[in-house]
Amino acid sequence: LFRKAAQQDHVIAHYNLGNCYANGIGVTRNESTAVACYRRAAAHEYAPAICALSNCYNKGIGVKKDVVKAVELCKTAAEMGDASAQTALGYFYEEGVGLDQDLQKSYDWYLAAAKQADSQAQYKIGYYFEYGIGAEKDIKRAVEWYEKAASKGNTDALCELGLCYLYGNGVSMNAREAVRLFEKAALLESARAKNHLASRYRDGVGVRQSRKKAFELFDEAAKAGFIPAIRNLARCYDKGYGVNKDASVAIRLYTEAAEKGDRLAQYSLVCCYYFGENLEEND
Repeated sequence: LFRKAAQQDHVIAHYNLGNCYANGIGVTRNESTAVACYRRAAAHEYAPAICALSNCYNKGIGVKKDVVKAVELCKTAAEMGDASAQTALGYFYEEGVGLDQDLQKSYDWYLAAAKQADSQAQYKIGYYFEYGIGAEKDIKRAVEWYEKAASKGNTDALCELGLCYLYGNGVSMNAREAVRLFEKAALLESARAKNHLASRYRDGVGVRQSRKKAFELFDEAAKAGFIPAIRNLARCYDKGYGVNKDASVAIRLYTEAAEKGDRLAQYSLVCCYYFGENLEEND
């Protein structure tokens, strides 16, 4: 159906057909064909297609990677009011990708997208309010934005909101509510959430202590590549939490996390080699 509509130069059909080729939905995945479809839709000034084309240039999908071109297209779509493009532009300004870093502009573009109910932008605005980035620090407003994003299933927001409840930031301290939020995000396959949830099971905070469950969750998060979970899994093997002690596996995992820049893993590794001891538990 998309092909037939696209043959009649239907703008949205070009865009949807591009998505099909980009993701292998109903057709063999073909990134260059996806780009061609996005180009046809973008020629009609269709903002979602321009945003999709920007993403292709940013990641080198079907075209040679060109971050400057990606930013240029992203700005065009964002100024046309596309929420996804506004969120992406907020990220570009936040990280200084393809342009000079500007946290105030980052905040402004995230806010524009957040007002259009983009969940990732809502999460970022919450984060900016929590830490005073581009706006005055306001933990209450941070929680409000986290709640909006979390209600849409944004796993980053669910984790941040869980931490707010865990430590009583902007809300009354409630470890059980924190666990509930971490569980919700974990069910959505968030490695970060699994790591937080595992820490609660390890320490028995907000949930009945189960170091076996903690080990299983750390293992899942580590396999997903979440670096703090790799370090925490190492500690499980180091201390025998939910698994038999295995110093060689512990050292291997500490080393893996340390080489990826985890400072606690680096320090733990030093302690293992020189003092035969380790750090206290940490998320």
